[in-house]
Amino acid sequence: MKARPRAVPDFAARARESARKAVRQPKKPAGLNLLTPELQRPQTRNGSPDDDFIYEAILRAYVTGRLPPGTRLPEVQLAGIFDVSRERVRRVLQRLAHERWLDIKPNRGAVVPRPTMEDAREVTQARIVMESGIIEQLLQSPRLIDREALRRHVAAEQAAKRARNAVRMTLLTTDFHMLIAGFLRNGWISRQLDALVLRSLVFVALYGDAASPACCGPDEHREIARRLLAGDLEQTRTAMIAHLRGLETFLDFRTERTLEVPLKRVFRPDAGA
Repeated sequence: MKARPRAVPDFAARARESARKAVRQPKKPAGLNLLTPELQRPQTRNGSPDDDFIYEAILRAYVTGRLPPGTRLPEVQLAGIFDVSRERVRRVLQRLAHERWLDIKPNRGAVVPRPTMEDAREVTQARIVMESGIIEQLLQSPRLIDREALRRHVAAEQAAKRARNAVRMTLLTTDFHMLIAGFLRNGWISRQLDALVLRSLVFVALYGDAASPACCGPDEHREIARRLLAGDLEQTRTAMIAHLRGLETFLDFRTERTLEVPLKRVFRPDAGA
């Protein structure tokens, strides 16, 4: 009896399936959720906060403008504030420096960086490229758009505007961009955009014109959402690009906020200075 030929495994198909599973993400991408009023405090076995808690606490303070440029972050002081070892603080600071949120300087340690107008231009350019592509992909597959979620979010922005809740309005308008990106259900895109959006938030917190409304205005978002839901690619893309370009005109790098703030007041306001 003639033996049957042995089947050859389709390694390419297996690789594609593994890649597809690897990038499959929940509907809302994970990231730094600034709308959460307080950080959850995951603890290690000895009762101290874990590294992710310390990382998010420092990053949240930076992107919301509570750590002015030039602020030093001494390991000893942070270790006392978070009740952890210097080694754990050093590990977190090195992680933030690797991601270019902090600078590590010889004989000074970790320092909050001083962004420039050129940094803002580069971030804006990167966001235009990425968010224009996101819109194009969504309008090629409009079934991906959660129309009701988009309408609810725009309504929440308008409500915050009417209530003159500047903090909530800023955070909601920031989250608008992540909501649209999340419709693609592509974790790689969402994570990259999340980092860019957070950097934009740094510029706004440090150099935003206090006399102007939120740079990422809810009225502009309402118009972008309207055009997106109407399926108009060119109009939506044009509105988004103009909206992102407006960030540069909102920033005033002559009004840098350099007021020194005690670190204990930043990370443990209930404990006093």
